Amino acid sequence: MSEDVSRETMDRLEIFAELLTKWNRTARLVAASTLKGLWRRHLLDSAQLMDHIPGDADKLLDVGTGGGFPGLVLAIMAADRQPGIKFVLVDSNERKCDFLREVCRQTGTNAEIRDVRDRELEPQRADVMTARAVAPLDGLLGIASRHLTKDGLCMFLKGKGFMTEIQLAKGHWNFGLTDLQSRSHDSGRILLIRDLKRG
Repeated sequence: MSEDVSRETMDRLEIFAELLTKWNRTARLVAASTLKGLWRRHLLDSAQLMDHIPGDADKLLDVGTGGGFPGLVLAIMAADRQPGIKFVLVDSNERKCDFLREVCRQTGTNAEIRDVRDRELEPQRADVMTARAVAPLDGLLGIASRHLTKDGLCMFLKGKGFMTEIQLAKGHWNFGLTDLQSRSHDSGRILLIRDLKRG
């Protein structure tokens, strides 16, 4: 993790990691094969987005949060760095939402957990939307168009097929794109998307 993470934040992330390992036996939060590399593959992968959250953001929506990636990791980190942000974490799996609430309880993290499908969620007017391993880019942009403010920012973690996803999405959407190399995966990318409009 970054050297600017406080001891208190590290303590909360360690509680998160311990709970995830324990709950994963029954809740299938992440693939069991990835637990050995939990910190790099899941926590660092999510934490690297923190540096890209605008300083004036009031609300972040994380779609398909699952085991808490990236939304809950960011909510834990924001307690020190950007305490004014409201986090809304959405997942349709009730058991995963129970896990997210337990992590929030044990770490003192303030986040709203919504146990619904994204299409059932009322428009959120979020300044930032995040997602990781949820849906192809085209589908994510459809969700973002409903829930983001006019000047909102999408931050999506993608894998090696990202270029194909971008090309397909450009058939339906116009957007400004910044494509960054992930710090946690050689083939991973961070897609920062602004100025989203239907094509």
